[in-house]
Amino acid sequence: MRSVFLLLASFIFNFSSGYAQGSWAAIPNAPSNGRYDDMYFINDSVGFVSQDSEVFRTTDKGTTWTQISTLDSNIYYVRSIEFVNDTIGFAGTF
Repeated sequence: MRSVFLLLASFIFNFSSGYAQGSWAAIPNAPSNGRYDDMYFINDSVGFVSQDSEVFRTTDKGTTWTQISTLDSNIYYVRSIEFVNDTIGFAGTF
C-alpha cells in the first residue's frame, strides 16, 4: 500500500509542474482592437494577426503593425488566416 501511495505521490509531483508556463503578455505595439483569433508568421520577422474584421501585418518581428485589410464588421468576422508567402494569404470568415 505504501509503495502505491509513493508511486502516486511521485507521479503527481513530477507532472503537476510539467504544465507550468510563464505568463503571456501582448507586445506594446500589437493591435488591440479585441481578441486575437489567429496569427501566422512566415518567418521570424514577417507575421500576420486577425482581429474582428481586420488583418494586420508586421515585417519587424512585431515592433510595428500595419492594417492591411478591413471587412464590413456587420457582415464578416475573420476567424483564421493562412499565408503562402508574405503577399498571398487567405482569410476564413464567419
